[in-house]
Amino acid sequence: MDNPYLHVIKDFLTPEECGVLSGWILDRGNAPHFKNPNMGEKRITTRFTYGTDLVFPPLAYEIRKRIAERLHFTDFKQPGFKDGMVASHAKAPDSCCLHKDPVWYDGHRTFHCNVIVAEPEAGGNLLIEGTVYKMNRGDLVCYPVSDFEHGTDAISGLPRRLLWIFGFCLKNDAFGLTPEDFSNGNWKNKFGR
Repeated sequence: MDNPYLHVIKDFLTPEECGVLSGWILDRGNAPHFKNPNMGEKRITTRFTYGTDLVFPPLAYEIRKRIAERLHFTDFKQPGFKDGMVASHAKAPDSCCLHKDPVWYDGHRTFHCNVIVAEPEAGGNLLIEGTVYKMNRGDLVCYPVSDFEHGTDAISGLPRRLLWIFGFCLKNDAFGLTPEDFSNGNWKNKFGR
């Protein structure tokens, strides 16, 4: 289903890459780098870890570079979280309340490119501007998180929902984008071109 709020690249990660990134999260789920963000009942994330002792797997850095190349992100800044990346581990009945992410730099929009590396039986669907989108394992889902209200519905069943977020702060006029492009859905026609 086409969604005016999302830029989706199907099967961006291979099953093997999903396995590596899932394993990294599961091996470290009890580490102090994973904190409860107080947005749901059963989620821990690296989002609020800023120390230099947190080192993501080399594959995560490779994927971040691949995203930037594929979407032609040549002039961007990283959001304020560690290396512009977040690993998230959520169990039933977690959900994420509707919110907009911060603008980290004046004159920029914050974009997230998310990929689920392990899906629950049900739920954990992306809620964005009143629509529901089911994210599939390995698909890359990008959108301007500082512009659109978003969250997730409740997870049910097993296994867990394991998610990686790759953040990019792009200038407001990147790709020739205008404010109207975000209100009429035209941003997708210019994004990453």
